[in-house]
Amino acid sequence: MVGALLALGWLALYSRLTGEFWWSRFNVAAAPLFGNRVFTVGLGFATLTGASLLLIGFSLLGAVLGRLTPVPPRWYRSLGVSMLGTLIVFVLAQRWLWPAIHPFARSYFTAPATLPAHILFGLSMVRLGRRYLALMVAFGGLSWPPPSPPPAQTALPIVDLPSDPLE
Repeated sequence: MVGALLALGWLALYSRLTGEFWWSRFNVAAAPLFGNRVFTVGLGFATLTGASLLLIGFSLLGAVLGRLTPVPPRWYRSLGVSMLGTLIVFVLAQRWLWPAIHPFARSYFTAPATLPAHILFGLSMVRLGRRYLALMVAFGGLSWPPPSPPPAQTALPIVDLPSDPLE
């Protein structure tokens, strides 16, 4: 969730740095629901809807990346999985997602706007493997570290017993 909020924060900051309204990219993200009206409406329900859609998308990406992180998690494995996953999603979004949202969405979600957002998101996912593991242990889905093997049985000394117990 923190990574998704960082990505949304970057999108708002980048809009301000380029002289646009901070909510402009959030409005464009709501284009599948509001159509061409997103370009003329200001801060409002379309902004909230677009930000929510982006937040849900990044959160789902985080859930998938958490599931793909190998167990036991090491920081470099988590970083590798998260950065590779976010960069793959970045490329796929540039190629197919933004044009599918709206024909002009690609001009709002350019690489300088979205690549840092994806990198921030990927860097925040370093701890994701440990969090996923903690949740699995808490809910009984996984016991890590694995249970230790039972102690080896020691051999009993051989004692000569009398053949007749009454002797």
